[in-house]
Amino acid sequence: MYSMSAAGEPKQEPAADGSEKTHPHSRSVDSQDLFGGAETLQIRHRGVTYTLRKTRNGKLILNK
Repeated sequence: MYSMSAAGEPKQEPAADGSEKTHPHSRSVDSQDLFGGAETLQIRHRGVTYTLRKTRNGKLILNK
């Protein structure tokens, strides 16, 4: 899995089982970095806006 380094470059992280797996079309982003303290996040995809929100139980819900 990939995540972004502080310089904005992809960096490889070990998989949950400890092995090193890579997927060039994937990246990992921490939800705290996305939300930045907000409860909702607007995501535009192909001209449509989606809302990603955090629930009281700490889960994420994506709505159109």
